[in-house]
Parts: sequence; C-alpha cells; structure tokens
Amino acid sequence: MHKSNREIQKHSTEYNYKEKTVHILSGIIAGVTNVLVGHPLDTVKIRMQMTHKSFAESSKIIMGKEGITALYKGITTPLIMVPFGKTLVFFAYEFALKHLGVENTPDLHVNYTILGGFFAGYVVTFLATPSELIKCRQQMEGVGVRIQRTGVLELTRKIVAVEGLRTLYSGYTMTFLRDVPSYGVYFGTFQETRKYLNEQIGESWVSTFLAGSTAGITSWIAAYPFDVVKTKVQNRQGGNMEVIRKIWKHDGMKGFFRGITPCLSRAPIVSGFTLWPYEASKKFFSKHI
Repeated sequence: MHKSNREIQKHSTEYNYKEKTVHILSGIIAGVTNVLVGHPLDTVKIRMQMTHKSFAESSKIIMGKEGITALYKGITTPLIMVPFGKTLVFFAYEFALKHLGVENTPDLHVNYTILGGFFAGYVVTFLATPSELIKCRQQMEGVGVRIQRTGVLELTRKIVAVEGLRTLYSGYTMTFLRDVPSYGVYFGTFQETRKYLNEQIGESWVSTFLAGSTAGITSWIAAYPFDVVKTKVQNRQGGNMEVIRKIWKHDGMKGFFRGITPCLSRAPIVSGFTLWPYEASKKFFSKHI
C-alpha cells in the first residue's frame, strides 16, 4: 500500500527531529572535548599575546607563581559556551549544505565545504565574541600572583555596570574576520585531507583524527593575526586600528603572530579531538536514537 501524505509528512518530521538531535548531541560532546584538551595552551597563548613574553617564560610564570590550576583560568565560560558554539557551528554547516542542495558525505566537493564553513563562521561569531571577551579577561587576572578569581557572572556584571552592555561585543569585527575565513579553511581542509587519507589508509577514526588535526593547523595560520588584534581589543588596549598601529610600531609583522607557538601546538590535538568525536558521535546517535 502507498503511504498517505500524512504518514509521509510524519516520517519526514520525525527524521528532521532526529537529525537535529544528532547534530546537537554530537556538537556538545565535541565542544566539551575541545575545551578540556585545549584550554591550558590557550591560556599561555593569551598571556603571550598580552605580555610579550616567550612561551617558556609565560608557562613558568603561570605554573610557578600562580599555580598549575591557573592554566585553567577562564575555563568556565568556554566550558559552558563552547559546546553550544560547536553545536551551532556544525548545525550551521549542515544547514548551509542542505540549502546548497548537497549532503555531507566524504566525497563532497571542497567548494561546498568552504561555503558551508564561511556560513558557520559567520553564525558563531555572535556567540563567540562575548564568550571570548569574558574568557580573555579572566585569563589575564592576577598575572604572576595567586589571587581569588572573579566568577563569570560577577565579572560580566562588572563589565556591564562599568563599561556598558556594548562592551561584551568589543572585538566583534576581528572575531568575524578571524572566524569566517577560518571555518571555511577548516572544513575545506578537513574534507580534502580526509578524502585523501581514506583512499590511502582506509576510512577509520585515524583518518578523521588526522584530517581534523591538519584542518586545525591550516585554519589557525590563515586567521591568527586577527586573533592577536581581537585579544588586545577585548583587553582594553584600544580600538582595532589603534591596536594594529601599536603592534606594527613595536613588533612589526612578527607582532601579529605572537603566541602562535602554543596555538599551533594545541591546534592539531584540539581539532582532532573535535572533529573525530563529532563524526563518531554522529554515527553512534544516528544508529541509537
């Protein structure tokens, strides 16, 4: 017997609900993993961008004078927001592909993955800007000393009360310029690298992990200068052009890549532990939900 239109519509609705649930759960798992693995090196990166000290000096000050737990300063905000952010990224990416009329398969053409990445980067910027501002401010608290750290809600209230609500979106332009091209490169590199590795070593978690690691490195190299400017703007060092002029005057071009060592050290690990859990979770939940 042929199914009625009502039955077909019901099946379609159930499928869409399942599909969205799978993306949300997979994104949350990927986001939590991302934060737990990568936050310590992110703290060192922020310190290098702000204090102009080397990787070794920054690490020594944090662990020696502030305590090893200081590597996790500011983790509360990303631990809450990044899972939602990663969920939003993957959801926006899948949404873009769907509206481009293609499916997210291993042989998808790279042009579609780049366009999907651009859209995902644009969408997540609205969430990433205030989240990273709070995180950066917390990571710069008590440099070189042990202090009672300010909680997320208390710090947010202080910022809004003293600097105004708009301050939470300070650095939005640089976050946009960082994330839109970065996610395009990220998903494009992941797709092409995974396709190549699947042909060479077969489809497995190894190829997904290595492809994710490669994607993390290339995406950060493409966008890193914008991240340096963003960090300084969000830590009240001036407006976009003022910060750019200061960096160029004091450090030249190398100033726009300050802190890239811990960033590139964490990128392959964090990205591998983002895309691999996401793909694995998506397969698992697709079968069991």
